[in-house]
Amino acid sequence: MRKTTVPLSVRAVEARIRRKFRGDDLSFVKARPGSRAYQEAGAYILVDSHHAVQAAWPDIQKAAVETEVLKPWEQIE
Repeated sequence: MRKTTVPLSVRAVEARIRRKFRGDDLSFVKARPGSRAYQEAGAYILVDSHHAVQAAWPDIQKAAVETEVLKPWEQIE
């Protein structure tokens, strides 16, 4: 029996993560490649209202899994 997976865009996953942390005064930010934040923390950063880094991930796949917004039957395309 084949496993069925549903494709999700990177933009949809980013939106899910933003919505998850909206009420907690946390912001999900995508750092620009080559910027200082990108070099020090990673491509995706979770910051609080005082601009302190709460979490950082090198790619969207890792961010989606750790924040539990990606279901087992979904994959990022």
